[in-house]
Amino acid sequence: MFETKPEHAKEYGLNSVNNPLYFQSLCIKENQRLKGIGNKVLKYINNYAIKNRHDIVFGHITQKAEFTKDNRQTFFCDTDMIKNWLYSNGYAINKNNNDFHKVINIKFDSESNDINCAVAKNNGSRLCAGGV
Repeated sequence: MFETKPEHAKEYGLNSVNNPLYFQSLCIKENQRLKGIGNKVLKYINNYAIKNRHDIVFGHITQKAEFTKDNRQTFFCDTDMIKNWLYSNGYAINKNNNDFHKVINIKFDSESNDINCAVAKNNGSRLCAGGV
């Protein structure tokens, strides 16, 4: 992930952005998958975005992306599995391509300039700076 300019977010159709964070890739070693590490990484990215006052996290799922499945039978491709996983973690998915984003609405204490709380608009989850 890396901090980027609003112009970069506009390339993804995200126009009302001031401080975007681009989620370029998430790689978990194959022998470490299905242990909840990916969910912890998403939580870390969320907290990082809040702490550093990013108003959106966005990215693109490549065609080469892999998603490790458990032993249940599925008829979905890896990209669709990743989309479902991101969606279940509060990310909006563009139906026309593999782009995704999560809007972070950060409220600041105007006197101390401290972060009070952030609300992810997509799923209503509430994250506070003192803990999650």
